[in-house]
Amino acid sequence: MAKLMNPPPRGLVNEPWRYLDASSPERLRESMAGLLRKGLPQAGMPGLTGQVTDAEVAQLVQFVFDLRQ
Repeated sequence: MAKLMNPPPRGLVNEPWRYLDASSPERLRESMAGLLRKGLPQAGMPGLTGQVTDAEVAQLVQFVFDLRQ
């Protein structure tokens, strides 16, 4: 399915973070949560505001971090 997407999805495991503040672990998590809420329209990623709770956003952030371990 990823091959059909335009633009293609980012590799969450091996590629460097983009569009995030990685100045500290806390800022990285906060900026990732903000990105999930607001989305990134220029990359074809809609925001999740109004569709998921703050707790669910936190779970998504943790899931992405867990992928890198």
